[in-house]
Amino acid sequence: MSNESLLQLDTVSSGYGKKTIIREVSLDVPAGKIVTLLGANGVGKTTTLRTITGQIAPFAGRLLFQGRDISGLKPHSIAGLGVGYSPEGRRIFGNLTAYENLLVVANRIKSKKIFRENLQWVYTLFPRLGERSHQLSDTMSGGEQQMLAIGRALVSKPMLLLLDEPSLGLAPMVVKQIAETLVEINQAGVSILLVEQNAKMALQISHYAYVMDNGQVIQHGSCEELLQDKSIADIYLGIR
Repeated sequence: MSNESLLQLDTVSSGYGKKTIIREVSLDVPAGKIVTLLGANGVGKTTTLRTITGQIAPFAGRLLFQGRDISGLKPHSIAGLGVGYSPEGRRIFGNLTAYENLLVVANRIKSKKIFRENLQWVYTLFPRLGERSHQLSDTMSGGEQQMLAIGRALVSKPMLLLLDEPSLGLAPMVVKQIAETLVEINQAGVSILLVEQNAKMALQISHYAYVMDNGQVIQHGSCEELLQDKSIADIYLGIR
């Protein structure tokens, strides 16, 4: 991969309490690229993202963002460096409108003018959010709620977007729309680390992929390389 790393994990181990979930995970997200992290349920993908975002402190190893060691920083500090996070399950505020959900992160933005510009960008990416701006988010469809979760992570215009299972539970047409929008977001200059069980979709839009099993990275390479590796495709990607 490129030497211009935006995010780098160097033999990172972490978990909950005394239980280790991920062990010596190393991965690299170059600036301007989409990298996907694949694997079955329970192999440590979400724990990896939670470690990157500071929700979990690493037991060992280093996390570097733009060459700076962010290991042990609090989530708000990491977000302030330019890391956006859309968690699994969306976790939007159902009793707030779509606009109010986007407004929640406004305190990270330097001025009202920049917030309005960023908000307009999000509405350009997801026109339905503009149409539903005054609608309570718990009355929105699953696809609209996922757009809102991604939009909330984007409204601060991060350099790096972390996405945890954005296609989960969505109809194929909506998954296609989300995938196309992720490519558009990347083309706008936002790097993406995508955790996804929909391997086919993820590999179609990504530049590079890592495969996890039992808390460790067991394979990595270009998407084309992984698709041609029959053992990986059959066992871990489930797309043949």
